[in-house]
Amino acid sequence: MIGDALVVEVDGVANHAGPERRHKDLMRDAQAAAWGFVTLRFDYAMVVHDWPTVEAAILGHVSRGLHRR
Repeated sequence: MIGDALVVEVDGVANHAGPERRHKDLMRDAQAAAWGFVTLRFDYAMVVHDWPTVEAAILGHVSRGLHRR
């Protein structure tokens, strides 16, 4: 959680593989949006191998104030 409204999720293969798990994640994201939260979802490979993209996404949301309600 960043601020009081930005949720950052990092998904690993073991707990987020398959359509059922993906659907559960998307349902949780939709519910969070209904409550005023913004969810950024990344996979492990992005965090480890493409950190600049992850960082830019997070900082972009923070710079626009999307981490606050």
